[in-house]
Amino acid sequence: MSILVSPSRISVPGSCASRLLIVIVGSLLLVPSLLGQAPVIVSRSPADGATDVTAPTPLILVFDRDMDTLIPPSGALGTIVMDPANLNAQTIGTWGTDKRTLTIKPGGGFGVWPINVAITWKLNPPGLNPFFQIKSAAGVALESVSGNFTTGLGAPALGSVSPTNGATSISPATDLIFRFTQQMKQIALPGGPNPAITVTGPGLDPSKLSYQWAGDGRSLTVGYNGDFPVLTRIDWVLNPVNASIKFESVAGKPLPAGAYEGSFTTAESAPCNQSPLPAHWGSYGLAKRSNYVQTSAAPPVEETGDTAAFLFSAVIMGPAFGPAVTAGSLEFPDGTSTNLTSNFYLQYYDIFDTAAELEAAHPPGPHTLRFTQTGQPERVIPMNVTADAPPVPRVTNFEAAQAITATQDFTLQWEPFANAAGNDFMSMYISDDHSIPFQAPNLCIPRPLPVTSTSIVVPANTLVAERSYTAEILFGKAFYFSTNTVTDMYGYGYVYRATRFTVKTRGGVAPKPATLSAARLLSDGRGTFDLTGDAGQTYGIQKAETVDATTWAEVGTVVPNGSGLATYQETGAPGSAPRFYRAVPK
Repeated sequence: MSILVSPSRISVPGSCASRLLIVIVGSLLLVPSLLGQAPVIVSRSPADGATDVTAPTPLILVFDRDMDTLIPPSGALGTIVMDPANLNAQTIGTWGTDKRTLTIKPGGGFGVWPINVAITWKLNPPGLNPFFQIKSAAGVALESVSGNFTTGLGAPALGSVSPTNGATSISPATDLIFRFTQQMKQIALPGGPNPAITVTGPGLDPSKLSYQWAGDGRSLTVGYNGDFPVLTRIDWVLNPVNASIKFESVAGKPLPAGAYEGSFTTAESAPCNQSPLPAHWGSYGLAKRSNYVQTSAAPPVEETGDTAAFLFSAVIMGPAFGPAVTAGSLEFPDGTSTNLTSNFYLQYYDIFDTAAELEAAHPPGPHTLRFTQTGQPERVIPMNVTADAPPVPRVTNFEAAQAITATQDFTLQWEPFANAAGNDFMSMYISDDHSIPFQAPNLCIPRPLPVTSTSIVVPANTLVAERSYTAEILFGKAFYFSTNTVTDMYGYGYVYRATRFTVKTRGGVAPKPATLSAARLLSDGRGTFDLTGDAGQTYGIQKAETVDATTWAEVGTVVPNGSGLATYQETGAPGSAPRFYRAVPK
């Protein structure tokens, strides 16, 4: 048998006392007034009916007393009911250490609300299992309560800045780049007598500042003509409180006034940027590459010692400051396609052992590269892989390159890039195990390497004596190149052929003089003779009519083989006058 304990009181005639009325019933019910009051919400953020609530803003509820925090409220348990209903499964609440503050967020507590949506929430809906109810520490359940708010973009904010605030030793050639969280009105800058942005520093000339909006309206690049002053602190402010025109989103919401300011300090000098494109840009592109090796004066052969000797690739790298690349795919000429995989960036690699296998798997023809970026429409980039492949690079003075005198200039020579044009590309480098002592093109020296080049001079003392180096010459035939299709990204498409070879240096001493011997006449009357000298060294053959002539004309060159031997043969019609020859190291 159970009892009902009621707070009702009855009066007893002739007595000032009052007594509890006890009625026998079939179950036990403890009335809340005897256990404590039900908890109530004393603060809620966002407030009921709030609008333009930003997506990351959590729902924060504060109660008037300590709560039972054993079971976190959630949409999955039914203690929280959300509208739209698709938010239920992912919405969860967490209790603060004060046991009174409840923070509710979607995405398992790590997500954001959908944008431009009216959201209604309810706690302890009717019919909820009492075990899961939100209740006070004393065990009294919260009465069903609800609220609502509407999401929006809110005010824009500064998402990132480069250089970062307080950075030091920054290249004077740097650009100041601001990235906003929303698309901004592309106002003319600096923006009147009281500008929307101020950039100041000792010796800074405001007339040299330039302002460039990115196409998506979310990035602003501030440049300085002629580089910022060296060893100088540069200060900046966005939307100063007295600005006559202000940064605002395309929805007309201003960037908070005076909330964003910072500085950076320039270095003593500006390091050279090898790329003509901004360092923060991303890229997308296709490449079809074949590698060869040359071990003698004979034509190069297919590379066999490289795990990626023949390669087809697609790579997409997002801009440093966003928007991030989220997915990508590549469609082939036969209509099939493949998704790019993520490994710091999106990529697709297909590797082969021979050029024939590469060509069979990836013939020329139309390809389509597709990718998406956060908050952006899908990019669809058609590229037509060319059949006009470049020639295989071939070094024409290979033997000489095996005996370079480190203290003298050396001219490396190769066969021409015969079908080069337009955006085609040529490069070469010489490397050891630890560094690249020579490369071309090199914008920092500068050292150009036009696609019409057939030689380049390696300056004296660039290489170390008595050392073997690895070198490469690469020809690239362009079939796509763009710097304005996607904001803050450049696109490329190349068919590459590269030849690897060795170059070797000898001691820093001058080569030994050549010895001429075995002079003889051929049947047609022309003379020939043998030369002994340093292997790989180029010798100029000079001719005069007398042995004591003051002027000797160079009529040819020879390069001794690995045994130090070479033969020179006269050219042109033989004459009857005496001829004297000598050989001079070049």
